[in-house]
Amino acid sequence: CSTSTTLFNAALRYGLEMGERANHYYYIPRYPNGLDATVYSDPNYTQDMTFTNDTENPIVIRGYGSPGQVTFQLWSVPLNRTVVITDPITSNHRRAIETTVVDSSMAPGTSRRVEYPHDGHDTSRSRFVYAADGTLIHQNTWFSSYRTVNGITAVGPTAEEPPEEP
Repeated sequence: CSTSTTLFNAALRYGLEMGERANHYYYIPRYPNGLDATVYSDPNYTQDMTFTNDTENPIVIRGYGSPGQVTFQLWSVPLNRTVVITDPITSNHRRAIETTVVDSSMAPGTSRRVEYPHDGHDTSRSRFVYAADGTLIHQNTWFSSYRTVNGITAVGPTAEEPPEEP
């Protein structure tokens, strides 16, 4: 998803025609709020991210990767397009909670993080792309609904568990 989000943002900011895009299940703070793009595939379902080169010239896409980082550059004849991306408008904020579950297979007194908490919210972002003469070429609005994911920590049983009630 780092690859699809980074490539989505490169094409978006270059002013290309954007196609299919879906947000991640929960908000990931390292991605621009409302401008992430998840991809997924299994034998029954595919979620993709797409864009179209709507210019008259070819585009070269150069990708660079290193551990924990990915970068894309789009190279072509200058488009002289102006791209305006609105700030995120957020709503419907939902707070995640922390929960603890006892895992009898763990040693007493130990713990492990099963799931990190992620607050939920909805976001909308718009983009306007103008040609050099000021003509509006593209206008998009993306709506994202990030789910609330509660934190879960598994803990080993206490050394002396109280007897179960009948």
